[in-house]
Amino acid sequence: MTEHTLHNWTQRDASSEPERARPGRPATPAPVVRSALRKVRREMRRQGRTAGWRPIAAALEGAVSVALAQRCLALWKKRNRTRLRLLRGGLRQTIEIPARDVLWSQDAMQAGRRDGGEPVMADVLRDAGARRTLSLSIGSEVSGDTVIAQLEATRRVRGRLPLVLSSDNGPAYCNEAVADYLERHQVLHLKTLPRTPQHNAWAERGIGALRRESGIASHTVLAGGVSEAIARLGEAAWRLDTQRRRPGDYPTIEARDNALPHGYDEHLRARLYRAACARLEDALHEHPPGRKRRRAQREAIL
Repeated sequence: MTEHTLHNWTQRDASSEPERARPGRPATPAPVVRSALRKVRREMRRQGRTAGWRPIAAALEGAVSVALAQRCLALWKKRNRTRLRLLRGGLRQTIEIPARDVLWSQDAMQAGRRDGGEPVMADVLRDAGARRTLSLSIGSEVSGDTVIAQLEATRRVRGRLPLVLSSDNGPAYCNEAVADYLERHQVLHLKTLPRTPQHNAWAERGIGALRRESGIASHTVLAGGVSEAIARLGEAAWRLDTQRRRPGDYPTIEARDNALPHGYDEHLRARLYRAACARLEDALHEHPPGRKRRRAQREAIL
């Protein structure tokens, strides 16, 4: 026999041997995993969906190993996240506005703190059609007077106010002074449902982008105070709107803003305002005070 033939025989015999067990922890039997899943699920229902593995494992008192409890809890939470994502996807409404100055979205955020701990507040105003940050009002607080001043300053730059202003239910936006200002200029006020920030997603997304680009979080200490916040947030807004390349028909948000038409005149504003106010009045009489009435009012404006 040649050496090559003996080598082939050796390899053939080695391949016919039973497979050796892999090194490491052996696989957990399926019945044990199913039992652990049921036990972890019961504890999640008792303690809540946000409970971590430590209270879950402590409540099981050794009936399930810590590693298996962590694994089962991760599986259940992943399943819950998937179901919630599918549910929200089925209920999501997308609003596309192919014109500028039709809907403005406004919201406030805490833009860091001074050295002494006092918060610095920023009011962000965005155009939902152009997807552009129209203005930033940064100071010690956001009130009805600052909201009106910001809207008026933006009106002088843009040449008009929007047909609809979207905001949350904060006291800075839902007060008599702001209501009188919007009524005088025939601007509809689209308010979110309580604890539903998705209804004001245009401003929420803009705030998130400004935070990431500027590096300013609510707890960030600003040595320069308001001046530093103005500089950093202003530069972030300029970079996002004029320098960031975007896919689609428009290379930048500034180009999109310049290309979009206004799409309406003051006669249309008056007709729309009268029709929407009539529908809002119907919703006021048809539904009792509460979430259902607020939803009907939103639908009337939309």
